Amino acid sequence: MSAPSLDCPVCLDIFVDPRIIECGHSFCLKCLTMSPVRCPVCRHQSDTPSRTLPINYALKGIIEDLRASAILAPAPPPCALCSQPALTHCRNCSLRMCAGHTEEHNRSPFMQKHKVDSSKQQRPRCAQHEEELKLYCEACSKLICSLCFPLEHQSHRILAIPEAAGKARERI
Repeated sequence: MSAPSLDCPVCLDIFVDPRIIECGHSFCLKCLTMSPVRCPVCRHQSDTPSRTLPINYALKGIIEDLRASAILAPAPPPCALCSQPALTHCRNCSLRMCAGHTEEHNRSPFMQKHKVDSSKQQRPRCAQHEEELKLYCEACSKLICSLCFPLEHQSHRILAIPEAAGKARERI
């Protein structure tokens, strides 16, 4: 049996407010906009309004636990100019922007030389050493940098982040 996915089969993102429909499949509430609800996986039709569908607390708890332990990336921050998820960050303006505002920003002749990074290029950094967080300490349940390891976590079990994420998914 394979581990359950943390991704909604409709939006393909990590579940947000996961709801269980009558056939047993789960989806983000925002992805269940039609009434009646028709399951995109098995095509089962439900007359239950999407807002009254039960929350998948097991899935929601797993996602919250993984986010809290920093194994799963936190939800993206909002765009500084609207409420959409930020996909980019301008180093010059220090603004996080959604796709639409990034496009507007890049079209402006005044901002042609600005350095805009995708959010995926931005890696979390150690508050103490300003180094990229690349390791996971199982004893402390937190991400650490390579300088923290010999100073504070020498006797702890340390994993590379992808390995720690794989183990967490296996536990699901």
